[in-house]
Amino acid sequence: MIGLKVGEMYDVKIVDKSTNGRGVAIINEHIVFIPDTKLGDNVKIKIEKISQFFAIGSKISETPIKSIMIKDPDAMIEDLIRKREKESKNDWEEPLDTDRSDGTIDWDEIADNLEEEN
Repeated sequence: MIGLKVGEMYDVKIVDKSTNGRGVAIINEHIVFIPDTKLGDNVKIKIEKISQFFAIGSKISETPIKSIMIKDPDAMIEDLIRKREKESKNDWEEPLDTDRSDGTIDWDEIADNLEEEN
């Protein structure tokens, strides 16, 4: 992943939860999963592992950030999925189904599908 390196620290806002219960943050258009966080948390994280399509971070501490400006998470997801599809140069027969019945995004499904394709 361009722009992220193992060991780097970031202040992030948790914008969603994965089906595994991990918090989801987006750093420079990259999905980062962070265990032990809740939706809306502002935390300092350390990047522990990086794959081609997402990263895993660990929570270092809560941060007293009042507001972290990000663009609309749903728009970022759509942009990210399109970008990853284009980068992978795979023609998927079906669109990536990442919506759960409650209208939220299944982040783990995104990660699993992207890793399976490579």
